[in-house]
Formats: sequence, C-alpha cells, structure tokens
Amino acid sequence: MEIQVADEGNYLDRIMFNWAKLFTTALPSGEDYAKLPQTICISILGFVQFDSPAVHSEFAPMEITRHEILSDKQRYHFFELPKLPTVDTIDLTNEKELGLALFNAETEEELAQLTKGGVVMEQAIEAYRGITADEEFRHLEILRARIRHDEAQTLRNAELKGKKRGEQRANKSGKA
Repeated sequence: MEIQVADEGNYLDRIMFNWAKLFTTALPSGEDYAKLPQTICISILGFVQFDSPAVHSEFAPMEITRHEILSDKQRYHFFELPKLPTVDTIDLTNEKELGLALFNAETEEELAQLTKGGVVMEQAIEAYRGITADEEFRHLEILRARIRHDEAQTLRNAELKGKKRGEQRANKSGKA
C-alpha cells in the first residue's frame, strides 16, 4: 500500500516495479510456483492518474481481445482522492468513500462531518488523531514538506537558469 501525494512522474512504472519486487521475493527457494501468493498493490493518490471519473480503478494482466484474465496473482488498485465528492456531499453509507475521505479531510469540521458515518469512522478518526498527534510523526511531516518545497525550488531555479541561458544565446545570435 502506498500513499502518493503529488505526481512526481513515472508513477505507474514505479508501482509495477515495486509489485515485481514483492512478487519475486514472495516465493522461498525450492518452493512450487503454485505457492506464489496473490500480490496486490494499493495506491491512494492525491492526484488524477487516469482519464476517467471513477475514484477507484482496478487493473490485472488480461488478454486484449478476449478480455481473459491471465492470472489472479497480479492486481493494482488505484484510489484517486481528487475525484471524491466533497466531505459535505459524501454518501455516508459508502464505506469505501468514507475511508478515503479521511485522507482528504483538512479541518476538524470535516472530520466531525465524517464521524456521521458511524462507529467505524469514529474509531478511524481517533486512530488518525493518535498518529498525527505523535511528536515524531509531526516532525517527519514537517521534514517531508520541507523536502518537497526544496525540490520545487531547485526545479524552479533550474528552469530560470535554463531560460536565462537561452535568452543569452538568442541575444548573441541576434548580434552576429
């Protein structure tokens, strides 16, 4: 299971690579291939990956013309959070959407709205608060945010330098 906040490129290639590593290390040496486990990758995405209105997409290897599944051992599930209904319009009987909405909640008011989904959501929110209240967790989140800002700044500076060099070259070419 992976939570990916921003699209950093090549996500689908990376998730397939990670699946392959998990799958190939799941069978101890000398074991029968029939003992390979079903390996499922679950991605909760903070960005839109697929051109579909569906929040949830499931993939498996399949024969293209007959739509015959090759194996039940390989599955990918993607949940795209931007496609969820807003917290105030979410279907409180849809457990999957409620659970995913917890990742999108940004305020105490939104968390309070989600508690209307029942006892399970109340327990999930309490667990969430316990994790996010942990000093080490908050410190790591601050560090992660700083790294993302630093990466964005580095990319922006590289773009500006490239643009400036291009303008300088264009000016030199124009003077000759």
